[in-house]
Amino acid sequence: MANLPSGVRRVYNHFYKRKATGGNSYTPTPSEIKDYLESQGFGSDNMTEEQFNQTINHFSSCELSFPQAEQSAELINQTGDARVDDFSSGTLTKQERHSIVSSKASQMNIQLSADDIDYVADRIDIQVGTTLDEILHQTESLLCKYADYKQQEGIQKIDAMFGRVYNHVQSNNEDTSQHISRGLQQFGRDIEQSEKDFKSSISNALSRLNIPGVSA
Repeated sequence: MANLPSGVRRVYNHFYKRKATGGNSYTPTPSEIKDYLESQGFGSDNMTEEQFNQTINHFSSCELSFPQAEQSAELINQTGDARVDDFSSGTLTKQERHSIVSSKASQMNIQLSADDIDYVADRIDIQVGTTLDEILHQTESLLCKYADYKQQEGIQKIDAMFGRVYNHVQSNNEDTSQHISRGLQQFGRDIEQSEKDFKSSISNALSRLNIPGVSA
């Protein structure tokens, strides 16, 4: 274990501690963890917190797929249908909600941050009599709506950005136009003054040439 890359060891220890305390019965092997990290392009020794959380969510979804399926099958055998009547009393924990959302999002190729997973998971409506299939269908529907919302939010941000750029360019154009206008006005005044000065200079020169006693 000491020779394992720090990232692999960190993920393995996370699940091993949960298993030791009775939190779960599934612990991925170091090889499975390493293969997943390599498939995602994550560094085995230098994992970011986001990469660590994604890895935990990935293997948590694997954890859910086995005990949750066995539990559902057992309940179906006992009751004769697919209803799970105790979801609302705490059987589906926050971590299980997160695992369902993360797994379903991965299947749908939707990238979610930890905050996104929290947002969707908190909106899963579980009541007495809710089936696992209904939960999965509801999760898929929530993910579709959330993806549409994020897309629309992105479009609005892009539109707002273009609006700011347009206003900025328009303001610059107005400033430039005003600057050119002031420059042309000043140029016109300078030309007019030059003409006056030239005429005055010519007039003075002619006056000096008008010598008394000399006929024209």
